[in-house]
Amino acid sequence: MRTAAAALIGVSLLFTYGCSFGFGPTVTYHLPGIFTSPFGMQVTDGSLEFGRVFCATLTHLDPSHTDWGACQDYLHARVTEQPPPADDIPAGWQVLVVGGIFSHCFENQRVYAFEQGRQHLEMAHRTPTHLLMVGSVEPPERNAETIAAYLKEHPGKYIAVGHSKGAVDLMVALHNHQVVRDNIAALVSVAGAISGSRLIDFGKDTTIVGFRKAVRDSGLDNCRIEDAGGIDSMRRDVRNAFLRMWRPVSTLRTYSLVGVVDKDHTSKPLRTMWELQSLYSIDQDSQMVAEEAIIPGARFLGAAKGDHWALALPFWEHPNQTIQKRVDWNRYPRTALLEAIVRYVTSGA
Repeated sequence: MRTAAAALIGVSLLFTYGCSFGFGPTVTYHLPGIFTSPFGMQVTDGSLEFGRVFCATLTHLDPSHTDWGACQDYLHARVTEQPPPADDIPAGWQVLVVGGIFSHCFENQRVYAFEQGRQHLEMAHRTPTHLLMVGSVEPPERNAETIAAYLKEHPGKYIAVGHSKGAVDLMVALHNHQVVRDNIAALVSVAGAISGSRLIDFGKDTTIVGFRKAVRDSGLDNCRIEDAGGIDSMRRDVRNAFLRMWRPVSTLRTYSLVGVVDKDHTSKPLRTMWELQSLYSIDQDSQMVAEEAIIPGARFLGAAKGDHWALALPFWEHPNQTIQKRVDWNRYPRTALLEAIVRYVTSGA
């Protein structure tokens, strides 16, 4: 018992003081190119084209650029202001969103992935959207069964958008279930834990304590976190074993968007995680190293200038102002991002 307690105290100190203990030198250089070709599956670069769609969409939502400013503030891409899109989103598509690990901690406090973006698609474009709440600490195989059961009851032509572990759950669902392959035409990973998370290398106890602290620091209530297999499933050896089997059907189109942000533009509750990951890379979003967040064979949509939460989770729109202030770098045009993803995919790119 004393040994276990001492270990947990050490874990708490690790996440309290981070790299100030001098665990090792941090990486100080950027990679010349983020996207790679893992497991022999070529990744194509669509970042410039997607950047144009995103800029046009942001202009469409904020014509005078008074609310959001320039689109270059939100993407690492050589893009400029674009005219608003001429065409509406084609009919017949639906959007399915699956959140990430520990998402129950956020959903219990009314923080839902892409909430405003989903509402906008429904109201402005009549595009049906679905937020499927899966077991955020359950293994991907179990969540894959939940996804399959949902699609069996709600068939259609879907763009599936997975944030963090949600992208992994969707990949496993596509791999394991024919009904998922029959209904999902495109898979989009947003800061997906595709090759696992290096934070897990510090141990499961470290991960749980770290996320409990991040949730508390965000102004949310204490969140009960007990691994049901989902945390272990994010180990890099587990995820890479799955990726060696990943051979999507030819009709499935896959896309990956990553996050790259420096520590000073990372929300305070995530900064210690950013510091820990800087032992490996500064091309990261505080939870995922960029080149490990790309689906093999996908089209690379680029790198967003936002941390792991900013790309999908609307803390900034939360009615509790304490939460808004504590998650201090969460202001990001997620509505424009989600609409741009849907526009890009439905254009056939």
